[in-house]
Amino acid sequence: MIIVFGGAFNPPTKAHQEIIKHLLTLPRVKRVIVVPVGDHYEKSELESAEHRIEMLKLMLEDLPKVSISTLEVDGKKALKTIETMTLIQKYYPHQKSAFVMGTDNLTQLKTWHKYEQLIKEFNIIVYNRTELDVQGYIEEEFGPLASQFTLLEGVPVMPVSSTAFRENPANIELLPENVVTYIKENRLYDKSSH
Repeated sequence: MIIVFGGAFNPPTKAHQEIIKHLLTLPRVKRVIVVPVGDHYEKSELESAEHRIEMLKLMLEDLPKVSISTLEVDGKKALKTIETMTLIQKYYPHQKSAFVMGTDNLTQLKTWHKYEQLIKEFNIIVYNRTELDVQGYIEEEFGPLASQFTLLEGVPVMPVSSTAFRENPANIELLPENVVTYIKENRLYDKSSH
């Protein structure tokens, strides 16, 4: 199985790292592909893809079977999740593919472009970022498609997010040490330097 973990990773946090470690423990996982969004993604305070990729490389350097895809970074426009997944599946035609999302995205999933096709064609792995009854929510909202979802067990609900760091860059304990060093060296997320 190929697992795709998309996001802004602005910056990558210890929570991202923990989720990837748990993904690697799932049965039959051949590879976890981390897909940072491109610079045309509409999100405030988005550091350049170049910096976000460098921070991801640092965060992932000791993890086996994990790679970074620049598919969305290299694209001419922001890709929808279904487009990214379809493109990645072409590289791994003999593997099943899964997309990872947190419960924050799960509750928004019905607003996504071609969300039913996404669920039918790919497995959806959900990690709990809140106290939501994920299994109950999936069964209620997605009914017959519920079997396409897998709950990622064992990931502690961590009060760690990229947003929390950006709002207070003194919160360096939210990030891996080598990422903190990179941020300091490149003066990223420094509101006084913008």
